[in-house]
This record gives sequence, structure tokens and C-alpha cells, in this order.
Amino acid sequence: MLILETLQESWALQPALRHDMVHWRWFEPAFQAAVSQAAARHNVTVDVHGEVLCRAFFDWVHEVESQQHLEVVDPLDFRHAIAGLLLQHLFAAQFPSPRRAVLLTLQYDGAHGGTAGSLITSLVLTLLQALRLQAGAQTFTPDASLPQYWDSFLENAAQEPATAVCFLDRIAGLEPVWQTPTLLGERPAMRSAMVARTR
Repeated sequence: MLILETLQESWALQPALRHDMVHWRWFEPAFQAAVSQAAARHNVTVDVHGEVLCRAFFDWVHEVESQQHLEVVDPLDFRHAIAGLLLQHLFAAQFPSPRRAVLLTLQYDGAHGGTAGSLITSLVLTLLQALRLQAGAQTFTPDASLPQYWDSFLENAAQEPATAVCFLDRIAGLEPVWQTPTLLGERPAMRSAMVARTR
């Protein structure tokens, strides 16, 4: 339900996905398409606030670029990490401090449907799966216990967006680093790869 399979497949076929995803001309229409598809699944109508999305995007790109040197250490884990950072920045844009515009505005059709956090997470999980496929890795199977902590994830990520990085790792079957989620060099796979490179 969370993964948007059609977009996952089409994005994975793009040979320059990893390069293109950090460029606004690719990201903005990809975001719009993913959020629209996810909203349709949840029977909601969504409006994307472009200025908020733009600010969140470039804040994320800046953070990715600042830790770019780690990509050569473990390229696949780096993709997981930057997907987590994207999720963090999108949650921060959706649940900002008072008196600031939010990223998504939802209108519900009938019964209460999905939440903004659900739509954002669908986008990031779909992108992560596509990044894995494009890198020649298999897709991951979302954690079977996800329904048990889904509400906790949405609540905690809304209050403290950095925890979104940890929850994304948990969903993908990786070990979260709760103390320093945004420091990519502290990730278990990165640390192991660094040790291996020094031998």
C-alpha cells in the first residue's frame, strides 16, 4: 500500500536517477506525481505548497552535498541515508513551527483517509526502492511489524523530524541510530565499510 509500484519501476529505469534526484527540475514533478498517486489511494485531495517544497528540497540537497564524500564508502547505504534525510526534511516542512505554511494541505472525501505523513512516506519509500533497483540491488520487504509502530512513527516524526531517518531504516530492515540519526558516518554500514577500507 505504501510503495507506488508504477513510479518505482519507471524511476528505476532512469540510469541517472541518483544524479537527477537532487535537481529541482526532476524532483518537483516527481514529488507531485508521487503525492498525487498516494493521495488517490487514500481518497484524499492534496495541494502542494510549492515554496515550502522548494525550501525543504534545497535544505535537503545542501545536507546531502555536505556528506557527499561518504557515498564512496558504501554507495547503497548512502542511498538509504539520503532517503532518510529527505523524509526528515519533508516532515519538518509538513509540521513546522506555528505561523508557517505547511507542505501539504489535504481535503478528505467522506471517511477520514490517509495523512500527510503517509503521503510523504510513500514518496520516500518509492524513491528508495527505485534507488536500490537502479543500483543493482533488490528491493527490500517493508518490516512486517510496521503496522504496530506506524502511528508512533507518524507522531514522533511530526514532533521530532530527525527520528524519521531512524524509522525509515527500521522499515527497511536496517539498524537505526537513534542518538545521531543525521550523521551518516555513524551508520553501522558506513562504520563497517570504513573499518574494512583501513585493513
